[in-house]
Parts: sequence; C-alpha cells; structure tokens
Amino acid sequence: MKDVVRSLPWSLESFAEAEPIRVYALATKHGQREIAQKAAFNTLRQPFGEWEFVPELKYITGTDLQKLFCYHVACGKLASSTIESCRQNANILAGSTFSWYTCRSGSSDCKSSGLWWQKVIDELAVALKQKPRGGVLEEGHDLITRTSLAVNDCCICRLKAPADMERFKHEIVTKIDQVISQYRLPPTIYRASSPLLARAIYKPCRLRWSTDS
Repeated sequence: MKDVVRSLPWSLESFAEAEPIRVYALATKHGQREIAQKAAFNTLRQPFGEWEFVPELKYITGTDLQKLFCYHVACGKLASSTIESCRQNANILAGSTFSWYTCRSGSSDCKSSGLWWQKVIDELAVALKQKPRGGVLEEGHDLITRTSLAVNDCCICRLKAPADMERFKHEIVTKIDQVISQYRLPPTIYRASSPLLARAIYKPCRLRWSTDS
C-alpha cells in the first residue's frame, strides 16, 4: 500500500492535462497540492462548470469546489485585465511595437480602422473571463484575417499589420499563461483551535468564518 501511495503523485500528474477535473478531485483528496494546482490550471480551458460529470467529484467537499470556482474567477479577471492593458499600447509586451499603435500615415482610413482593434480587445476580454487561458485567442477569432481587412486601406499598415498580429498573438498568449500560472489556488483554512474544517459562509469568492459555537 505504501508503494501505491508513493506512486500516486506521478500517476496523477501524467493525466493533469487530459483529465483535469478528475485529477483535481483525486489530488485534493490525497493532499497533493502541487498536482491539484496543475490540474486546476488546465481546467481553465473551459468555462467553470461546463465539464462532463466525473465520479471523482464525490471525493471532494463543497469547500474544495468553491476554491476551484474562486480560482477561475480570479484568473478570469487577471487574463481579461492583461488583454485590456493592450488597448492603447503594447508596453506589457516588452520591446514590442505593432503597426496599429505606431502608424503615422495621416490616412483617415487608417485612423478609423483603430475601431476594429477596440472591438477585438472587447471580445477577447469577455472570452478570457470565461476561459482564462492564452489559447482562447486561437478559438474562432481569426485575428489575422480581421487585421488584414481592417487595415487594407492604409498603405503602411496593410504591409505590416498581418505579420504584426501573428507576432502579437504569440506574445500575448505566452504572457497571459505566464500571468495565470503565477496565481495559486486559495489555501484550505482551518480553525486555529480545532483540526476540523471550519464552517464557512460563502459570499462571491470570499470565505467568512462563522463565529457560532
């Protein structure tokens, strides 16, 4: 039995990407915090709760599920704010310059095309709140084609913008996942005077401990 327990972390970790909910539940049950964290990160590829039922969920408590929910909400805000910071400039992407920020052609067509960029940011910010992983930028947004159409009337941007968008997409995907990977699941909290889990009164993504005896 000891050999089975020792091999559990390795066995679970190998499935953390393919079966994140199952692995989160089992890792949480067996106190494997780092594996639970890795699995939680992989659950972000779907909106919270939009996964198929898995029997392993019976092994965890409502508190454990609330922790995962709070993690999703917090990561959604982080991912959304990261893309929002690119609305007016790309300073968040160190050393990067993209044509739609820097074009000085004086073309009214180019100036008006800036509206497409604001719309793209709006859409991505909403999508990232639901699925806070960089990969959401690859899903159904077709950023390269939209960029080409939006800047086609500008003699400067149309030569540079599609390639710039390819580079931007790669860099922002990496940045979002980097930011999210630094955020940790909320810790499990116990009463200082008791080994039993405190009774929790939930408010949106916050835990308030009951003082009732």
